[in-house]
Amino acid sequence: MNLGPQYYRPPFPVSKYWKDDVRKMKDSGFNCLQLWVMWSWVEANPGKFNYDDYDRIVDFAEENGLNVVLSTIAEIHPYWIHRVVPDCELVTNRGQKVVSENRNECHNGLTPGGCFDHPELWKRMAGFIHETAVHYKNRKNIAGWDAWNELRWNVQADGPVCYCKHTVKKYREWLEEKFGSLDGLNKEWIRRYDSWEDVLPGKTTSRPYTSTMSFAHFLTCRSSKHAEDRYKIIKEVHPDKVVTAHGPSPCLMQVAWEGGIEQALNRGNDWAIADRLDGIGCSNFPSWWSMLNTDYTMSMEMIHSAARGKKFWVSELQGGRSNIGFNVHNPVRGVDQQRWIWNSIACGADTVLLWCWRDEVFGQESNGFGFIGNDGFAPERIAAMQHTGDILKKYSGVLEGYKPANAEVAIMFSPQTYYLYWAQEGSAQKVLLSIRGFCKALIRNSVPFKIVEEEHLEELEGVKILFLPRMTAIDDATAGKLKKFVMNGGTLYCEAENGAFDSVGIYRYPEERFPGTFSGVSEIGRRAVPENPVFSAKFAGKTYKLKSFHMLSPWKTSKGEIFAKFAEENAAMLSQVKIGKGRLILCGTYLGDEYDKDCNPDFERLILKFIGDAGADTGQIGISAKTKEDFNSYVYVRYGKSSGRDIAFVFFPSGCKSATLSFPGKIFNVDKVKDIFSGEELKLEKSGGARKLKLVAGKSRIAILTE
Repeated sequence: MNLGPQYYRPPFPVSKYWKDDVRKMKDSGFNCLQLWVMWSWVEANPGKFNYDDYDRIVDFAEENGLNVVLSTIAEIHPYWIHRVVPDCELVTNRGQKVVSENRNECHNGLTPGGCFDHPELWKRMAGFIHETAVHYKNRKNIAGWDAWNELRWNVQADGPVCYCKHTVKKYREWLEEKFGSLDGLNKEWIRRYDSWEDVLPGKTTSRPYTSTMSFAHFLTCRSSKHAEDRYKIIKEVHPDKVVTAHGPSPCLMQVAWEGGIEQALNRGNDWAIADRLDGIGCSNFPSWWSMLNTDYTMSMEMIHSAARGKKFWVSELQGGRSNIGFNVHNPVRGVDQQRWIWNSIACGADTVLLWCWRDEVFGQESNGFGFIGNDGFAPERIAAMQHTGDILKKYSGVLEGYKPANAEVAIMFSPQTYYLYWAQEGSAQKVLLSIRGFCKALIRNSVPFKIVEEEHLEELEGVKILFLPRMTAIDDATAGKLKKFVMNGGTLYCEAENGAFDSVGIYRYPEERFPGTFSGVSEIGRRAVPENPVFSAKFAGKTYKLKSFHMLSPWKTSKGEIFAKFAEENAAMLSQVKIGKGRLILCGTYLGDEYDKDCNPDFERLILKFIGDAGADTGQIGISAKTKEDFNSYVYVRYGKSSGRDIAFVFFPSGCKSATLSFPGKIFNVDKVKDIFSGEELKLEKSGGARKLKLVAGKSRIAILTE
């Protein structure tokens, strides 16, 4: 496992610190460090490459027994790029060439630089990546490569991009491959183009969905392909090294924002990137972003789901207090940072890289992010990291072989729905909020789950219940696979306006939508949420108070079991229809959004009941503890195995002193377990067919139980 800080974003830190800093990294418990190998710095003169400073740091690392992860920063272009490669600028949707300059937190090089669809620019960029790979081919302490940092390509573009002739050409080629011909495009889009030259990218949001959604989809595929192109260059030289890339967050969180310049998912699709590379990673700055514990775990589960057994890296994790401009942000305490690290490992990460070792000294990030930074808490972070480093070294075999338990519960991620919402509203935030609600309810109850992306439905193997929060766009192929899932015994939860649009943005009437097309139960149409949004659902003898959000689209009552009626008309707010060997749960509003705000316990209890009735695993380890009903106050357990041995990671909230865990069946079917975090051996007590353990929360609020 790799654990280390990002160190060098040239020209900082300056050379007088290098030797001593690298030694201190080793003493702090780290086993590697990461370097930003910047195109703008290495090839400051066209065709001349200078790695002298990087070589010295790699040497210092080797002397101290540290491995090195190299991050190829080809997206920060040399100052000469526009002079040597004329007419390579990105072009905005208004036809304006983008003027590049230094990035706000990076001291050397141009951002966004030129467009990598320009053949000559890509040739030079690829040349830098190849030269870097060759230069470090024989260095023994290279642990792996991050081929693309945060999947950046349009930072500081100051408008939607790219509409240059090279990108538009590739867009048309992508459309032709997708639809087969211009006639095929005309058929799907219901248009009458005469020539491919007449087909242009969608210019902005709130215009016809077809071309706007398709251009956003193209940009996603374009970024995923570019990640693969970088990967292939490095992998050809380093076939035995891990090569990944990482986004600024899991792609589900890249919704774009109203008034912003980015299209939803324009930095690629984590699932598609993981298909092509050795794995996938993400950045995460929990203190800076004011993330709750549920939020952090959710982001880890998203990347773990996308990796699907490949490498999963936390490529940037907050090292110290953030700082943007002349402000004082929340500190990073040692106990919190260790929770982030071990939560990542519990979800399957095998590499955690902190941003960064020293406080930044340039631009808006000055005085921020340093693991040894001057926020007053560096000593406690170092002490905590030394303890973690010792555990990783002592129990390396157990931890490196760990695999999280398989999930029988899944939540659908629909990029097409993201494109649809972005095309209308400039943001897919509503879709993310719906997904977040379900994720956070499952995390609070330690239910193993995974995210299934709509083009990777083979991942439904072994899944017993699938939630479709706000899945407004569905194509016929996806609908067919979901129908098969239900007919074969799966439980499918659908919400309002499920499949109201196809994947190119054409609206369907209620009777034309999935799942009504095969269930015989369709929606009555869109209605407003009443002044009092609370409604009651009765299921299996219990009543649940739920809250509708955004809109209602109740379901007809021609079939099935009604859990909640829509009083104004003969329709259902919540019902169930059995079909084939499985069943549909039909909800006439959006429940996850409100839960994401108020942590409604009835919502939790209802979906847990749905999961249980589907025969899915609701969490193999029972948990009993005195906690509050909010998104920080819960005991979280992530269970898995390593070479047949049970492992359970236990995370306590602040203020919770203990918890009683109950292990059923064959899980921890032993008399004693060892907490490798504290080093203590703990005795289990038999209770019926299970074994119980009262676990006391130590100062770290973490326990790692093994046989």
